[in-house]
Amino acid sequence: MTIQINVTDEISKLLAFIRAQAKASFEVSPELIEACFKAVKDFAAEHGIAIDIVTPDAERVLTFGGGGIIVGAAAGYLMGAVPGALVGAVVGGLAGFALAHVTIRISLPALDGGSSPALMQII
Repeated sequence: MTIQINVTDEISKLLAFIRAQAKASFEVSPELIEACFKAVKDFAAEHGIAIDIVTPDAERVLTFGGGGIIVGAAAGYLMGAVPGALVGAVVGGLAGFALAHVTIRISLPALDGGSSPALMQII
């Protein structure tokens, strides 16, 4: 399931999935990436959630970076023709590269009474 986050109000979708411990993929518009990170960071601080910066495999970096370049170039072209497409491609590529390095890990108390925590990742 892929969920689009295109306006600031839709950041609550991401937080709702984290609260519900559901797995999903999120496509965030490049201009909202910092707002999403801030919202998740604040949520994590309030609820004891760890956010890990990871070293992804090459396929993940290429997928996220390539997707960012395409989306950024398309959005830039709509706003400013060829110069906008170039700037959008650079910004989108950098945003995609950054997103490829973030994993949210939530450690929950053991459900079976054991000592090991359950682990959920939103990738």
